[in-house]
Amino acid sequence: MRAPAFWYSDRCTIAALALMPLGWLYGWGARVRHLFTTGKKADLPIICIGNFVAGGAGKTPVALALAALLARERKSVGFLTRGYGGELSGPVSVIPDQHSSSDVGDEALLLANKCPTIMARDRRAGAEKLSQTDIEVILMDDGFQNPSLHKDICLIVIDHSQGIGNGCVIPAGPLRGPVDDQISKAHGFIVIGGKLVDQNLERRLQKSGKPVFSAHLEPDEITPDLAGKKVIAFSGIGMPDKFFATLEKAGAEIIERIRFPDHHPFSQRDAQWLLGLLSDNADCLLVTTTKDYIRLKNLTGAGNELYRASLAYGVELEFDQEKSLMEFILKDV
Repeated sequence: MRAPAFWYSDRCTIAALALMPLGWLYGWGARVRHLFTTGKKADLPIICIGNFVAGGAGKTPVALALAALLARERKSVGFLTRGYGGELSGPVSVIPDQHSSSDVGDEALLLANKCPTIMARDRRAGAEKLSQTDIEVILMDDGFQNPSLHKDICLIVIDHSQGIGNGCVIPAGPLRGPVDDQISKAHGFIVIGGKLVDQNLERRLQKSGKPVFSAHLEPDEITPDLAGKKVIAFSGIGMPDKFFATLEKAGAEIIERIRFPDHHPFSQRDAQWLLGLLSDNADCLLVTTTKDYIRLKNLTGAGNELYRASLAYGVELEFDQEKSLMEFILKDV
């Protein structure tokens, strides 16, 4: 899926107005689902990393960074993820050397490189499987809108510039449910990238009385230096323009910006086309995100050539208030 441009328009467009009745129905359905579903309490505490909107807000980098902080506090962590884009239904223990992104999804592989990870469409079953291991805390990547499991802490990730878009519910806008309903169910918020551009949303968060933490992204330790380099950038994530902006901030000169749908399964034709662009621009580097790069890993033919020809630009999330965030979390886990 690629988010429609009108979802993040500054004004209410004709398309949004036309789709609002469907958005009201979607929001009503989400509300009813929560009213009539009692979340099962797992044997271990669950910290859910969610977001208000469809698409990427930075949940996976937050989950990875939080796992590292908990490890410093001698808390053993396991990840629970739905495995979006994977064919397996689970619950399955994700093993990076044995599973591919077509099996379990790209996010599951990224998580499994750091901590024990269970991929499960049925999140209750996934939590039960994790509870049978020797971990102490379950970190749930996404699933905030799924009421089947009780969450001890729900942290909502918000991109500072995107916010909640036009403020409408799917399909009229990007919201997964009415924003005030979602705020009421959250325990805290993490804003990535700077001060919230949406002042109305900022007031709503302040009015809730719940803590708002900030965070920012930095290149990871193995990311190549792209300052002054010409690049062909391609991405199949929820918000590809964030990736392109990150490359520009790193000093790269972007010759081509290629956007694929979120979690895009790269085909041989895609690979041949991208390799052709690289051949036509011999002085350029082919650069993508770590999520996209991991989806290329097990491809054959032109896909394998693309994997070997591409560079992954990885980022790590850093919390601006580590101490207060951990104090907030540890009182419940």
